[in-house]
Amino acid sequence: MTHWLPTSLTGRLVLAVVVAVVAAQAVAGVILLREQRHVTRHVVRAFTLDRVPGIAQLILPMSPDRRAEILRVLNSSTTRYTLADTPLAETGERDLRFQARLQRAMPPAIVDVRATIRSVPERGRGRYGTPLPDGDVLTLSLHLPDGRWLNIERVLHPPIPEMIWPMALSLGLSAIAVAVAVALAVRRIVRPLATLSDAADRLGRGENVGPLLEEGPADVRRTTHAFNVMSERLTRFVADRTRMLAAIAHDLRTPITGMRLRAEMIDEAETRERMLAGLNDMAEMTEAALTFAQADAQEEDSRRIDLASLVQSICDDFADAGEAVRFQGPDRLDAICRPTALKRAVRNLIVNAVRYGQAAEVTLTHTATAITLTIADDGPGLPEDQLERVFDPFVRLEESRSRETGGSGLGLSIARNIARAHGGDVTLANRPEGGAEARLTLPL
Repeated sequence: MTHWLPTSLTGRLVLAVVVAVVAAQAVAGVILLREQRHVTRHVVRAFTLDRVPGIAQLILPMSPDRRAEILRVLNSSTTRYTLADTPLAETGERDLRFQARLQRAMPPAIVDVRATIRSVPERGRGRYGTPLPDGDVLTLSLHLPDGRWLNIERVLHPPIPEMIWPMALSLGLSAIAVAVAVALAVRRIVRPLATLSDAADRLGRGENVGPLLEEGPADVRRTTHAFNVMSERLTRFVADRTRMLAAIAHDLRTPITGMRLRAEMIDEAETRERMLAGLNDMAEMTEAALTFAQADAQEEDSRRIDLASLVQSICDDFADAGEAVRFQGPDRLDAICRPTALKRAVRNLIVNAVRYGQAAEVTLTHTATAITLTIADDGPGLPEDQLERVFDPFVRLEESRSRETGGSGLGLSIARNIARAHGGDVTLANRPEGGAEARLTLPL
C-alpha cells in the first residue's frame, strides 16, 4: 500500500507538507467560493435594484423602436436587455423576496414583475442572439403597459470551472514553492543524518571513523554525540582486547620454549615425542594468535580494486605450487575493500579447501547488490552440526584434521571476521555431489 511513497526522509516530509498545504488551501478555496457566490449575489441584487427601476422609467414613454435601440446600447458582457411577447423569468428558482422589493421600486405602470435565478449551461449565443457568459443568471421580466415584456438577464457570478482554474493554478504554484522551500530546509537538517549513516556503515565494515561534527537540530546533535561516544568506546574496547591477545601470545613464547628444552632432555623417547608434539601445537596456536592480533591491529584503508584480478592471482599462486586450484569469473570486477585483509581471507578459504579436498574450484560472481566468491572442494565434507562450530577460534575437527594436515584452527575464523568487517559473511555448506563449499559474500 505504501510502495508509491518516497523512500527518503526528505521526500516523505516534503510530501506530508505539500499534502497538508494543498488540503488547507482546498478547504479555504471551497469556503472562498461559497462566500464569493453569496457576496456576488448580494452585490448584483443591490445594483439591479438601484438601476432597473430607472431604466424602466426611462423607456416607458418611448416608442417601441426607440426602446429597442436604447436596450441594445445598454447590453454588456454580463447583462442582456431584450423585448419579447413572453416573460423569460418562467424557469429557474423563483426569488420571491427580491421580486417583492423590485416590485415596490418600480413605476406604477409596471403591473407585473417576475424574478428567477437560472443557469446558462453552455457558453454561446443566448436565446435572443446576444452573447451571454455561462453561469448562474438573475432573470427579470417586467410587464410593460403595451403588453410586451422587458426581459433582463444579469450574470450573478462566473461558473465554478472558470473560478476553479485560477485557484488551481495558484494552488499548484504554492505547492511547488512550499515543496522547494521544505526540501531545501529538510536537506540541511538531514545532511548530518546522511553523514552519520555513512559513518555507521564504515564503522560496521571495520574502518577507523573519527569523531563526527555535531551539527544540525538538537535531536540530531544528540544522536551524533551518542555515535561519537559509541565509536570511541568500541574502538578502544577492540584495541584493548587485541593488545591483550597479542600480549598473552607473546608472553607464552618464553615458557613454551623453556618447556620444549626440558622435554628434549627426557630419556624416554615415547614420552619425549608426545610432549614435544603437544608443545609444538601450543607454539603453533600461539604464533597464529599473535599473527591474528597483529594483523587485526593494522589499519588498512578501503580502496577500489579489481577483485577478479586479486582472486585470479591467488589461484595462480596455488596452481604454480602444484595445487589443483581453478578459477572461474569475470575478466574484471571493481569493488571497494581492504585488499590485504581480503586477500588473506580468500587464501585461508582456499588453503582449507586444498587441505581437506583433492581440488578447489573458485568461482566469482556478482549481482547488482552483492559479490559472491565460492570455493568448492571434493573432500569428505563436514557433519551438518559442525558447519558453524568450525568458525570458532582454535576449533579443529579431529575426524578431518590430523596433526600432519591440521592447522591452528584460526583460518576460517579469520576469514569470517574479515568478511564481516567488510559488511559480508562467510558460510559453509555440504555439496550434494560431495565435498564442502565455502561461500564468501560482500556488498557491492
